[in-house]
Amino acid sequence: MDLRQLDPDRLGPWFTSAEKAGQIRVQLDQPLWSALNPPLKVKVEAIGAGGAIAATAWANKGEAVTLDAEAWADGPYEVRCTLYTYDGRLVFAHLPWFKGDFVAAVRDLARPGPATLPADPSPATLVRRMLGELARDRLDGWEENLPHLPERVRNSLHSALMEAAELGPPLHDQARQVRPHGFLRLAWIDPTDDSPQFCRVYLPAVFDPEKAYPLVVILHGFNPPNPPYVRWWGVDQRHHPIAENHPVVVIEPHARGNSWYEGIGEADVLRAVDLTRQTIRIDPDRIYLAGYSMGGGGTWQIGARNTHLFAALAPIYGGWDWRAQTDTRPSSGLSAFARRQAELHSSFRNAEALLSTPVFVNHGDADPLVSVEHSRLAVRTLQRWGYDVRYWEHAGGGHGRLDAEDAIVRFFLEKSLRRPREVRIRAESLRAARAHWLAITQRREPQAFIHARAIVESPNVLRLQTENALEAWIGPQAIADAAKPLIVKWNGAVQTVSPQPQGVVVRVPGYEPPQTPKTPGREGPIADVLATPFAIVVGTTSPDPRMLFEVQRRARLLAERWEDQHKVRPRVLHDTAITQQQTSEWSLILIGGPRENAVAARFADRIPLRIKGNWITLHGMSFDAPDAAVRAACPNPLNPDRYLLVEAATSAEGFYHIDDVPDDVDWGIADGRQPVPRRGTGPDDALIACGLFDHAWRLTENATWKGNAPTRRSLPRRKTPVHTTLPPTTGPLYLADLLEKSARGGFEDLRRDADWDYRPLTLAGQSYARGIGCRVVRGQTSWVEYELDRRYSRLRAVIGLDLGEADASDREALDQVRVVFAVRADGVEVYRSAAFRWDSPPEEIDVPIAGTSALRLEVSGQTHRRAAPSVNWCELRVE
Repeated sequence: MDLRQLDPDRLGPWFTSAEKAGQIRVQLDQPLWSALNPPLKVKVEAIGAGGAIAATAWANKGEAVTLDAEAWADGPYEVRCTLYTYDGRLVFAHLPWFKGDFVAAVRDLARPGPATLPADPSPATLVRRMLGELARDRLDGWEENLPHLPERVRNSLHSALMEAAELGPPLHDQARQVRPHGFLRLAWIDPTDDSPQFCRVYLPAVFDPEKAYPLVVILHGFNPPNPPYVRWWGVDQRHHPIAENHPVVVIEPHARGNSWYEGIGEADVLRAVDLTRQTIRIDPDRIYLAGYSMGGGGTWQIGARNTHLFAALAPIYGGWDWRAQTDTRPSSGLSAFARRQAELHSSFRNAEALLSTPVFVNHGDADPLVSVEHSRLAVRTLQRWGYDVRYWEHAGGGHGRLDAEDAIVRFFLEKSLRRPREVRIRAESLRAARAHWLAITQRREPQAFIHARAIVESPNVLRLQTENALEAWIGPQAIADAAKPLIVKWNGAVQTVSPQPQGVVVRVPGYEPPQTPKTPGREGPIADVLATPFAIVVGTTSPDPRMLFEVQRRARLLAERWEDQHKVRPRVLHDTAITQQQTSEWSLILIGGPRENAVAARFADRIPLRIKGNWITLHGMSFDAPDAAVRAACPNPLNPDRYLLVEAATSAEGFYHIDDVPDDVDWGIADGRQPVPRRGTGPDDALIACGLFDHAWRLTENATWKGNAPTRRSLPRRKTPVHTTLPPTTGPLYLADLLEKSARGGFEDLRRDADWDYRPLTLAGQSYARGIGCRVVRGQTSWVEYELDRRYSRLRAVIGLDLGEADASDREALDQVRVVFAVRADGVEVYRSAAFRWDSPPEEIDVPIAGTSALRLEVSGQTHRRAAPSVNWCELRVE
């Protein structure tokens, strides 16, 4: 008989009323049967901060246990119940308990500390500060009723109190946390923006600090509200089921929140692994990576880029590729630029490097958020290549609990890091062009992927086949005898090199590194600037008031977006205030060209950008660009490990189009022309030009994409606002004509007098000349805010949804549509619609807003790419 079919091994203990003060009474749940003998035994322990055992008792499952706490010190405790199962396993449950004045302890923890962090703060200081923020957040709204806090709030606060007690004043004694069932939180300052970052570490139930343990790294999914750290999932979780049930250490990096595990997100994960290895003994051959949803995509990406680190991967309903979308155009119809962009967004773009890395893929066939077709595509591809891949498709499984964790850990523990004779690389960047002991450290064509295959044919003889490679590093793991020459057969040519302790570097004949080459740590594109320590430098020297306004507005928007995403204000300095040391210490985002920014003027002879009238020149290549914006990244002349990113325009109006330059190029010029996907046009058709610099940071024709002039003339152009501030007249004001104060989500790129697809605004077959179109960002409230200075009394509009390409038979798309409109006046909600479905009729609204300074429009809910892609506010005006 399988006992586990009768008893699910759940403990389910709870506290009941004790007979007298100073006692704890713990009730253990009843087994599913009562006649089976012998009874299951449960060990009940009271654990103080740091792991000290205050009391121990034994009972049968279904009985109650009373512990005498009279002599215990005041403070937080955990009551641990350990069930000894019939098949020899241990099952654990933990109950939070506090002796003494819980409310006073919480208030003490929540008391604000210094407003600013000290210089070079310790990890314990960072954690204590965070725990105070967590306590204040949990107490919000309960200050007048603390004795009656809900259980979930009390448990969260208990976790914070226990962690604070284990930090232990006055010194941080890490031994109090590094113990069986232990929990600790790694903390550090990220130099990107000087923000504190954290990683939760869970130790196994049976733990010996002298023993090296396997490490399981778990990547979280996308959190739509993008809350501050103290509100993230699991932030107050002290025990992890994988660590409780398996002899492994588990870590959960924050990875900069919703970073998609690119740039600073990937760097955060790798730093968390490194700090864990510095803190706890970890078996270097048994480090594993798993993740859910967005974290599943991150598992594919980070795992493939770091095959020398991770012994096996387990993506769970995560990872995506454009080929899996049935409504995506065939690859033969994509331009070279569009195909490159599609490849850059594929989670599997580096998967060839997984030749020697086992992968266990899990996905539910009923997943409504990430189609199972993505995982099926990845698995079929790896199987076709003959790679080590296992696939579990969960029948009926959705985008949630699949109960695959135990199987994944068993899979992991069978694997160790391999030392392969053969490695393969397919990479879009030098940073990603590494597999085990081979890295491509320079390439010829920046727009093309790097391909490499290396095989150790015999001791100290290696065959290397590459495409688009100029330089390669071969690690010492591939060299059998460091005292003998290494023979490298590179694309048929033989090179003989002398091994070095850190490996060898080989180059194609005729290639000599330039003075300032691209490197794996600094090769662009524009997005990479924000993965380095950076500062926004605001230009103040423009003689044109409108240009000065646009420069300052751009700097403010960049800072607000970063703060909204990362919950910390980035460095923002005026061009006349930044010091020489700061100029060389950070990557600089220069807002304004040499006429508008003193730092850009100082570097004018050392950056490749020139602006004169309507002409923009980069490395001698000129573009006619009236009312256009330009972004260009290049090395910081004072520090080869940092960037300069210049953001400038040929006019103040042109600055409004700066966001049209994509982040995945080194430079680009835009004038507001917009691609129309339904016509088969992409960003490269709409831009004046964009491109990548070569390995020496030079512009080349091969890596330059220029918009076709006739095609560009046929494309719609983004309308710019008529007024940057309220006009002096008091008549009706169409909000499409007024520059918004700020916007988030689907309003950040709002359309003026057009729908989201730049078509005429249309609701129920009727077209409207005026209004704005926006989109819904699933799981978030998108909003736009206007400053009205209390001059208007009513808001009028006709609101509704554009059906898009769907018809009444497209139920998959239509059934997902649910959108709510709202209006806030100075933070107070003054209008909220019922949920609009795909067939809801338009609604005319007339909202009183007298005396309003800040007017905010909001949309929330969800749509589908084929149904209701545009949320329309037609004839939107204030009177």
